[in-house]
Amino acid sequence: MIKFAHLIFGSLIFIGGNSFSQCEHTTHHITPDFTNGWIENSQSKIVELHLGDDFEMKFIAQAGVKYRIQTSAGQKDFTKNNISFQLIIKEVNRIVEKGIVSYKTAEVILYDSELSGKDDEAIIQTAKTQNLSIKVRIHGTEIDPNLAFCSIVLIEEKRSESHDLR
Repeated sequence: MIKFAHLIFGSLIFIGGNSFSQCEHTTHHITPDFTNGWIENSQSKIVELHLGDDFEMKFIAQAGVKYRIQTSAGQKDFTKNNISFQLIIKEVNRIVEKGIVSYKTAEVILYDSELSGKDDEAIIQTAKTQNLSIKVRIHGTEIDPNLAFCSIVLIEEKRSESHDLR
């Protein structure tokens, strides 16, 4: 009887939590380009942000895999005009001063949607597996600071064509 009560209680929490969530899955608003070989990567995210908020997520890019990153934000109507993002990698530099070796990390911006002009997506491919960061920011002029937007980061991947070895 207790197990049955736990099952019912757990189901109500699951159903209740999902029915009141404001943000839908990423592919409800940005569709992966399946016709050209792109598939959604499991690292895609959707978060709720307010105007002026920043969000940073980690992203692992595997060697030889091509990635396309797009963002969108909104409440009911989604647009790419009120959201910007940067794709960042951290580099470790070796510095030798007066015979003393030290290491310093520096952020290198690989892509900035605000500086890219018309492009609203970043396409990258790395030679080795690397940890990257994606920084997202919501822009706008809304009067209500409590107004929340669903912010989508869609990461698509396209694996390179496999070659038959005989």
